[in-house]
Amino acid sequence: MSRLCKQCETSIDHKRKDAIYCTKVCKKAYAHSQNYQDPAFVEANRARGTKWRVDNPGRGFADTERWHRENPDRSAAIKGKEAAIRRGGSVAESYILDLCVPFYTESRRLTREAGIRYDVDHVIPLSKGGLHCQSNLQVLTQRENVQKGNKHDV
Repeated sequence: MSRLCKQCETSIDHKRKDAIYCTKVCKKAYAHSQNYQDPAFVEANRARGTKWRVDNPGRGFADTERWHRENPDRSAAIKGKEAAIRRGGSVAESYILDLCVPFYTESRRLTREAGIRYDVDHVIPLSKGGLHCQSNLQVLTQRENVQKGNKHDV
């Protein structure tokens, strides 16, 4: 059975078994909508974070940073989804992270081999109603991507 994000209801089977959000963006959006209207919650949450930092000096985000270094393509795909959501794009219900990772792998490989930057681009721009999903992604040089802008050639 597929688990769904508590905020946007996309599949989160790629995450830890106890995860209930697909990205930090969704987690923050849900928390904001549910809790951050309450000043008592905000203060309690701030105090809890301060206590954790005092109890765990030097730990911070080391584990997360290490994971991102060890999984650059997967990390780029997750960040791409987060960026699409931040820019107001929609994520397809059929979104599967594992099918999007190869676009980011190819982009990084081409950038390394050719010496020019390649980007993962949306065929149908998010601003024109395109979805962030594997069927709407393509790899373009950065120059081609900038020239294309938010145009969509059918």
